[in-house]
Amino acid sequence: MQPIIETLESRAYYSVGSLPWLVPAPTHKAAGGAVHLEALAKRKPRIDLTGRVSRYPSSAVLGKSMSVSMIIDDDGTKAAVGTLNVLFEFSTSPSGANPLQLATTTTPININVGASQTVRFSVPLALGLPTGHEYLVAVIDPTNAFSEANLSNKVSVTKTTIDVT
Repeated sequence: MQPIIETLESRAYYSVGSLPWLVPAPTHKAAGGAVHLEALAKRKPRIDLTGRVSRYPSSAVLGKSMSVSMIIDDDGTKAAVGTLNVLFEFSTSPSGANPLQLATTTTPININVGASQTVRFSVPLALGLPTGHEYLVAVIDPTNAFSEANLSNKVSVTKTTIDVT
């Protein structure tokens, strides 16, 4: 029995038994446009962590630490369990361009597929950093310790600046 194959918004849709699969069409196309379901069966479960800064101070003082909360999501196909590193940086740009590294902090996580976890960090601000209005940039899993499926969604930049004195 052949699976039903349709194209929805440039994605191939597979229905095998009662399990639907959404897979980017170019990923598993073979010669002649045929799609190999074996490729789907062999896909390795992957972690895909994303995150956003949910709480941060409106002002911070050099030589002290600031408290930052993040919501970390696992959008992959495998639970994320272990120690998560997050690199915090300051940038004068709302895009997070040309950041200045503050600190890398760690926290234990245990996030099921499709779930999220709120984590809190104490980010030290060294004396000698520039003062002014800075956007906070958070880079999730900067060394790819979780061997993630998608490395393009690891950066979160705050919407407003922090007044650093």
